[in-house]
Amino acid sequence: MQLFREVLDEVRRQGLTLVQLRHRPISEEYAFHGDYDFILPQEQRKAFLTLLFEMASEATIAFGIDQTKSGKLKLLLYDTESPAFITLEIWNHLQVHDPEGASLKRIFWEDLAHMLGAVEAGRMTLPFPIEALYYLSHLYTKNKRLDAEEVARRVAYYLQEAEARGEDVITALFRRLPSQGIKAVAHEANRELMALGILRARGDKTRYWEEKRARFFEEWHRFRMKKRTNRRLIPFIGPDGVGKTTLIEAACGATGKTSYYRFKKMFRKSLLYKAALPVMRLRTIKAMGMKPEKNQVDDYCGGVVLGIALLRYPLLWLQTQLKGYLLADRYYFDFLLKNSRFEGHDSGLREGWQRWLGLLPTPGLLVQLDAPASVIHARKEELSAEDIDRYRTLMFRLYLEKPSARYLYLNTSRPLEHCSQTLMQAMESVGVKKKSNAQQLDLSRAQLLGSGNERLCYVHPEDPSKVIKVNRKGVKGREQNRIEAVYYRNLRWWEVSFHHLPKCRGWIETSEGKGLMFDRITNADGTAPVTFDEALRSGAVTEQEGRQMLKALGAYLLENSILFADVALSNIIYRQSAEGGKLIIVDGLGSRHCGPKFWLYRNVRLLSRMRIRRQLARLQQNFDTLVKTLGQAENA
Repeated sequence: MQLFREVLDEVRRQGLTLVQLRHRPISEEYAFHGDYDFILPQEQRKAFLTLLFEMASEATIAFGIDQTKSGKLKLLLYDTESPAFITLEIWNHLQVHDPEGASLKRIFWEDLAHMLGAVEAGRMTLPFPIEALYYLSHLYTKNKRLDAEEVARRVAYYLQEAEARGEDVITALFRRLPSQGIKAVAHEANRELMALGILRARGDKTRYWEEKRARFFEEWHRFRMKKRTNRRLIPFIGPDGVGKTTLIEAACGATGKTSYYRFKKMFRKSLLYKAALPVMRLRTIKAMGMKPEKNQVDDYCGGVVLGIALLRYPLLWLQTQLKGYLLADRYYFDFLLKNSRFEGHDSGLREGWQRWLGLLPTPGLLVQLDAPASVIHARKEELSAEDIDRYRTLMFRLYLEKPSARYLYLNTSRPLEHCSQTLMQAMESVGVKKKSNAQQLDLSRAQLLGSGNERLCYVHPEDPSKVIKVNRKGVKGREQNRIEAVYYRNLRWWEVSFHHLPKCRGWIETSEGKGLMFDRITNADGTAPVTFDEALRSGAVTEQEGRQMLKALGAYLLENSILFADVALSNIIYRQSAEGGKLIIVDGLGSRHCGPKFWLYRNVRLLSRMRIRRQLARLQQNFDTLVKTLGQAENA
C-alpha cells in the first residue's frame, strides 16, 4: 500500500499525466478489493513502467504487468505479507457503448487532455462533471448492476457530490437511475458528453476512421499476444545466486505438466557449439588475456551462442508440446549482455542488440528474479554489486523493448513461501494448473435444473448461485461442454460484454464426471425464470415485446461477434427485473461440432459475422413460427 501511494506521488512530481477515472479511496480498506482505473497517454507508458520498476525493486516488492491488450495496461502490486494484490488498470482511451449507437465507442485522449482536473490527494482527476457523466455511461458499457455494493457506493457518492456542487443536470440523472434504469440514463449521459465535445458522434468521419484504425491495431496486438500466451516456455531471468533453481523446483512440485529446463543445454549439446568452442575460447583468451571458464567464453562470444540457440528453438518448441510447460533458468536475453562475467570491464548490451532482439521469440510469461546484491553475494558471489544493478536495469529495458504478454518481478529476499504463492498466481494466468487434491463434488442430491439430449444441468449443491453442466453417462455426444469451454475462453479474451450471457466459471470435478460451471440466472426477485418460448406461450411476453427483445439480442450478438449455433427458443431465458425483461442465452453457443470451421469462425471476424446473420435469420424464423402457431391456437 505504501508503494502505491509513493508511486502516485512520484508520478505527479515527474509530470506524468496519470489520471484517475472513477472515485475510489486510496486506503487499506479498498486497495485489495476491486481495481483502480486510470488513463495515461500511450507515449508515457514506458516512462511510467520504468518508474514503477525502480521504486518496486528498491522496496523489494513484487509486481506483475499484463500487456495482452494494447489499449489497457494491467498492473498487480503484491502485498508483502499475503498473496493479496492491488490492481491498476491503465487505459490510453475510454470505452463507451451507447445504447442507441449514437456515439463512437471510445473517448480519445486528445479530446480529453485539455479538460483535465486539478491535482487532488496527490493524483490527477477528471473534472467532476465529466467523471460523473462517464461513470453513468460506464455502468451500461460494462453491464453493471445497481444492487452491486461498489456500484451503490459510487452512485451515492456522485449524487451527494453533484448536489453539493450544484450540478443540477447530473443530480437529476443519478436520481432517475432507480426508476428509469441504466440504459436510458447512460444514453442521456452520453449526449451530455457529446455536448461537451468529449465524446464524438458517430457521424464524425475523421474520428470514426481513427477509431476503426485503432481497433484494427488493437485486435492485431491481441491476436499476437494470444499466440505468445499459448507458448509453454516460461523463462526465469536473474543473476546467478538469485534463487532461480529453488523457485523453479518449488513450482514444478506444485503444478502438473511442468518441468525444469536448463537453458544452457539448449546450445551446449549442439554439435555446432562443440565445434566452435575451441575457436571461441582462443578468441576470448586473445581479447581478455586470461584462461577463461566456459561461462566467460559464452559471455564474450554471445552472438555465436545466440545464433546456435535460435537454430535449436524449434526443438525446444516441440519439447513443450510433448512435455507441457518448461520452466527455463535462463533466456536469450542473458546473451544480449556482454562483459558481465569479467572483472574490470563495464557490462552492457551487446553491439547490434536491437537486431538480435527482433529475432528472439517472445514468451507468454517472463519472470525476472532479483534481490539486493548483499543477499545474492551471501548465496553465490559471481557478479559484482555494480553488475547486479546493471543486469537488473538492462533486463527490464529489454522487456520494455519487446514485451511479453505477461511479466512478473519477484524479489527473492522475501520469504520463499510468499515468492512461490506470487509465482503460482502468475503461472495460472497463462494456463499452468496446480496439482489438485480436491474431492469430487457430490451431485447425487443436487437439484436437477434441466436436461437435454447430451447434458444435465444441476444447481451447485454448495453454492446456489452457480449451476453445473455434466455429460449424460453412456451418451456419446458432440462434446458440448468442451466446445463451450473453448468458446467462453475466446469471449473472455476478446473482452466481450456478458450482458446477454451467463459467465462461465470453469471446470469442476463431480460425482457425475467433469462438469462446466456457470452463473445461475434468476429473476431480480430471486425466482426461477422461464424460457423465451414459455414466456410467449403464457402471455408474459407479447409479440411486440418479443420482437423488440429479439432485435436487441441480435444487435448484441452481431456487435460482439458471438456465435449462437443452436437457435432454439428454449435455449434462451427470459429474465425479469425492475428495469424490464431481458433475454439471456444459456445453451447452444459456439458450434455444434469441434473442427476447422469452428476455428475459422472463432478467429476470422468476417466469417463469424456472416455466420451470425444466418443464425439470426433462423432464430427470427423460429420466433415467427411460434407466434403464428399461438395465433392459430387462439383463433381456434
